[in-house]
Amino acid sequence: MDQIESYIRNIFSSFPPGLNRDDMEAKVLRESQQRYRYLMQEGRSEQEALGMVFQEIDVESIKRNFADEEARYRNYSQRDVSQYEKAEKRERLRRILSAILWPVTTIAYLLMGFLADLWHPGWIIFVVASVFQRLIAMI
Repeated sequence: MDQIESYIRNIFSSFPPGLNRDDMEAKVLRESQQRYRYLMQEGRSEQEALGMVFQEIDVESIKRNFADEEARYRNYSQRDVSQYEKAEKRERLRRILSAILWPVTTIAYLLMGFLADLWHPGWIIFVVASVFQRLIAMI
């Protein structure tokens, strides 16, 4: 079993490090060890089972799969980062607009009350501001 592990580590040592590489290496190792145990249960000798397992490992296929997975992972990561950046910009805009909305609403209410003595109907400005807050939240 140590020979299988060494052989597979040697194959994957040329790949760039990362989570994808570790996952693929673990998968190939697990499948190879299962195949080895199966061959041993069939009555094969240790050397014969190891030889068959090593023969069945298609290094070129592993390299192609790794390249495909790496490209898919890279594209997903870039798309995910882009979506995250857009969401951050929207959230920053929401915070700025909210930070402006409520002080302006309060100042407008106080000005309407002190300058025009519109205290009673002026409270409606807070209802209107809450509608604007809902619109801001939809951005």
